[in-house]
Amino acid sequence: MSHGEANVVGLSVFFPPASRSESPFRFVVIDDPVQALDGIKIEGLARVLDSVASTRQVIVFTHDPRLSAAIRTFRIDANHIEIARNADSVVTCRLSSDAVSRHIDHAKAALNAGSLPESARRVAVAGFLRQAVEAKCEDVFTRCQVKQGKRYDDVATVVHGDWTTKQWLSLAVFQSGDRPKEVAQWIGTRLGPPVVEAVNHLNEAAHADLDESVDLQKLFLHSQSLIDELSK
Repeated sequence: MSHGEANVVGLSVFFPPASRSESPFRFVVIDDPVQALDGIKIEGLARVLDSVASTRQVIVFTHDPRLSAAIRTFRIDANHIEIARNADSVVTCRLSSDAVSRHIDHAKAALNAGSLPESARRVAVAGFLRQAVEAKCEDVFTRCQVKQGKRYDDVATVVHGDWTTKQWLSLAVFQSGDRPKEVAQWIGTRLGPPVVEAVNHLNEAAHADLDESVDLQKLFLHSQSLIDELSK
């Protein structure tokens, strides 16, 4: 058996006795069950964990973000907690936000980092904003495809492709990456030309330095407006 298949067998043997009503333990702790699992097995694991969690507290430790992403995609009720070991082995725990929120927070921090050289600040802000927009597009596309009955594994294969920012937006808006030229009209109709221009800047910043004439504050606000519109 492959490593992934061995993990699946181990979990299938572990869950039944751990979930029996006779068990005195009202919790289940699992260490890194996602290793070597493909997308469809991760989907199955997420749904099994959700089922077990109806009668037990389920605690899962993992370094792999795919399980957390699947749990968010299927809107499974769960607390996502980041655990970090800092200097002198001091351990800290905090609720983990989704990828979009993390990138936005990083962009905001870079925007307000007066100590950063201006050239580095512009690269950081544009980069984090582009990642935030693309992460929102991935989230929207994945949720829509799964809702339409597509296999999570097949959807994961698509989102792991090499897409430009405008192609990501095409995936989110039209559920196809083949219509990037129509994205500008969609954005312009809903949010106006300034947001279309902001998207152009984010797309270009992936390959070249952001033009010095671009107002970072406005770029941040327009990017946030686009993300909010995609969230509707």
